[in-house]
Amino acid sequence: MLVTANAASSHYYCMVPFAWALRAAGHEVRVAVPPRLADAVRESGLVAWPLGEDLDLGPIPRSGATAVAGTTGDAARARMAQTGGRFIQHAGAMAGELLAACRQWRPDLVVHEPTAVAGPLVASALDVPSVCHRWGVDVGRAVIEAAVPALRQLYLAYNIRYKGVDSDFVVDPCPPSLQDPSVPPGEHVRYVSYGGGGRVPPRIPFVPGRPRVVLTMGTIAGALGGMDVVRGLMDVLLGMGMQVVIAVLAEQRAELGYVPEGAVALASYPLEDLIADADLVAHHGGAGTTMTCVAHGVPQLVVPYVGDSFVTAARVEAAGAGLRVPIRDCSPERIEAAVQDLSANTGYREAADRLRREMRSAPTVAEVAENVPKWVSSYREGERTWTTSACAG
Repeated sequence: MLVTANAASSHYYCMVPFAWALRAAGHEVRVAVPPRLADAVRESGLVAWPLGEDLDLGPIPRSGATAVAGTTGDAARARMAQTGGRFIQHAGAMAGELLAACRQWRPDLVVHEPTAVAGPLVASALDVPSVCHRWGVDVGRAVIEAAVPALRQLYLAYNIRYKGVDSDFVVDPCPPSLQDPSVPPGEHVRYVSYGGGGRVPPRIPFVPGRPRVVLTMGTIAGALGGMDVVRGLMDVLLGMGMQVVIAVLAEQRAELGYVPEGAVALASYPLEDLIADADLVAHHGGAGTTMTCVAHGVPQLVVPYVGDSFVTAARVEAAGAGLRVPIRDCSPERIEAAVQDLSANTGYREAADRLRREMRSAPTVAEVAENVPKWVSSYREGERTWTTSACAG
């Protein structure tokens, strides 16, 4: 089985539990990634297959997902096409080596995340099924579909038949009531949180009368001014009498700077362990953070500021499990009002718990992995056992 991801470690992390399940089921698994992700693959206990070259994806526009979020017009469509085009360019940087390697190794199936379009290209070339593993709320299809001309050119460059923007199968860890209703359904799987290795975090005593808020702005916060947002949110939350636990990467800790009494900053600890004890999570709308909040039934304050986070934030709010305050509206007054509402209204926690129970009702990754041989057989027999996914293929 081939697993492949694009340039960001978070794109790879969402597939790790499923890849583990494939290995546990007895399948040989190789993970083809750009060289910069090879260490992340090895740290996850899987076999890294670094191919191609590392490209700089360039700046990700903070409004990059506005077209998906409902904004229309040529400018919005152009931003979407630009973002999708960069992902396709990155896939092109590894496509040649990946094709050559897989024509020798001959995988029976290709698992890929939504922007890793080199995966479906290889699957089409080898005539094997492609499986899209979504991150969470699916924005990948819209981003890639906006850049279909570039995608067609990539297939044409290798003389491979282009089959469209949908894969043969999809694995979807997002509860249906949270998922974007416009995307095709897929095989639901119970979400398993993975964000890299780590240690058990130190025990942080609870303070009576002070709700605990976990605050994080994700893995790319430092590159996008996210630490300024973290400091601003921290000040508001402390002023409201909250106990604040800030989750950052080790390389972000120095940029964060001084953390006053009432807050603690923890670098590179498993986010799941921190969220499990939270009354509220304030975050950027990244798929991994959002899905981990859902897994623990914790209400969310989402401050989207880049890419797909705008869409994710809208879906969290629509599900009743949280509120969104876009970065452009992130004044202390707006944040304080949102936190007060989330703290006082039990409906948010009830909705978050409904999502948690919905997620828990899905089959485990081990159970879904058991279906893989059936998918391969049905593909070879020209059948499809369920609807195709929102990914390039």
